[in-house]
Amino acid sequence: MLATVLLLQSALAEGAGLQAAPRGSASAQKIGTLTANGNGMIRFDGSGTVRGDAYRGVRNDAYCTLVVRGAQQINVAHFATRTTLRDGSVRFTGVQGLFQAVGTRLAVAYEGRDISLIATGQGTANLRGQGRYWLNNRLMGAWPGRPIIIGRR
Repeated sequence: MLATVLLLQSALAEGAGLQAAPRGSASAQKIGTLTANGNGMIRFDGSGTVRGDAYRGVRNDAYCTLVVRGAQQINVAHFATRTTLRDGSVRFTGVQGLFQAVGTRLAVAYEGRDISLIATGQGTANLRGQGRYWLNNRLMGAWPGRPIIIGRR
């Protein structure tokens, strides 16, 4: 049971793409984009913007858990509880609908069924469960059991 990526891509199309720093820059960095959807847990550690969506269709059991650390900005459309943890992370339970987290030292863990996520920036992602993923708009296939590098220096 895979969530359709079209729902997330149409709602969050501005987050897709690949950009590079200007040539000649001493710290030229590429920015990558990971798009993933499915059932399980998606974790992103790095810098950039993470946008996600829990399927808002007929099923009422599509509520998810989101944990964010190091965000300069967090927006979550619908959730049941928000708890600040001892390490400064913020845990949202009962998440349904859209969310966005932005930061330079960002850690996002998103768990549930029929979830979709777009991470744009630099970092590492881990996908556990079942689903499909795209890297820089190229279909890569099923969620791997290894870290995925997003963007490179």
